[in-house]
Amino acid sequence: MHALAEAKLVKATRDKDYASIRNFYCHAARSRLLPPLPSGYDHSSRFLPMLGLLGCDDFAQVFRVYPRQIPLSNNGYTPLVHCTNLLLCILYGKEEAAHIDREKVVAKAQKHLEGKKDAWLKTLAACLLCILGQDAPGLSAALTRVCSLNSRAAAEPYNRVHCIAAYGMVALARKFLSAGAWEKLELPVAKNFSPDYMAWFLDQSDLQPGFCPEYPAKAAIARSLLALPVPVTRLHQPYCNSAYNFDRHWYLDVELMEDEFSKEPV
Repeated sequence: MHALAEAKLVKATRDKDYASIRNFYCHAARSRLLPPLPSGYDHSSRFLPMLGLLGCDDFAQVFRVYPRQIPLSNNGYTPLVHCTNLLLCILYGKEEAAHIDREKVVAKAQKHLEGKKDAWLKTLAACLLCILGQDAPGLSAALTRVCSLNSRAAAEPYNRVHCIAAYGMVALARKFLSAGAWEKLELPVAKNFSPDYMAWFLDQSDLQPGFCPEYPAKAAIARSLLALPVPVTRLHQPYCNSAYNFDRHWYLDVELMEDEFSKEPV
């Protein structure tokens, strides 16, 4: 299945069929953002599919995955925790989210950039730091490195055809870089990054969910579910009221997310 998907993406890229490229990655990202199975993590686990969605879907979906009132991440894989918290700093200013200590988030992320382990994820964090700091030259260099490291980081073969994370990061930069900084940004020159696709995507308006492959009539419900707005992230602290009060970590509240998603009109 992965080989077939990769072949279709290669053909779409060769044919400059940007709508098909977008539809495929939109389908993949939305599938990964459906209410997940219960896990021991918080909203940091939703960062990578959300970043992918930014490069192929309506930007407003990010505010459902990371709503304004959501707390900082404190329970997940460390690089993803830093990326999530940096993204929250970008999305919400001090007036909008007083609970976010931007200086502390940045200091912790900068310290974590040291070392070679998790180079790809750390480079994503570097991109977010550059967007926060309006550093277009630094972002240009970091995006090139994201594309360079992507083939080793991508678990699925089709994610090696296009660096969807880089597309998402550029879409984020387009929203939050100043006009002057945006003009200085240089897009990556890489086999897995299409500046033509990026220009086409940024020029789109009123984006609707894309699907690949198209579902047959008997599977129409699957298409309907993916076409719904991305589920809003809900968290809880299931152990904070225990007798020992030992765990104040946040966890995804999967049951609540499933309940809310089931009530969306199909």
